Amino acid sequence: MEQNEQEIRNLLRQQAEEAFWTGHFPYLMQALAIAISRCQVWRQADNEQNVFTLIELFNFAKDWDEQHPPKEGEFYLVSIEGAIGLCYEVEYSVHWLFTPMEPGPQCDLLLEQMQQALIQQQTEQ
Repeated sequence: MEQNEQEIRNLLRQQAEEAFWTGHFPYLMQALAIAISRCQVWRQADNEQNVFTLIELFNFAKDWDEQHPPKEGEFYLVSIEGAIGLCYEVEYSVHWLFTPMEPGPQCDLLLEQMQQALIQQQTEQ
């Protein structure tokens, strides 16, 4: 059993290193880890009414990755602005999933609410 666990760890380490060098992430959570340095509020690309803060997208990505293991040839891509897309084999075929929310009062309010929720959560622990 230990050898199997070690093989899994080695595979995950190899995937993480490959993702680092190529920018092709097999898991949405890995793409999110890169995107949060560029953006913390996103709109769903095909329904701009759906807005996700970092906390909400984190929870979504966690559930998504558990229910949808990576498929051969598929990978997530992060734009320089923090948009997250899904590609199949080539980058130019990107299907954008989440795009950064434009700066403004609504974005500022969502960031403030997220920060308050994090503070409240921290004080409850």
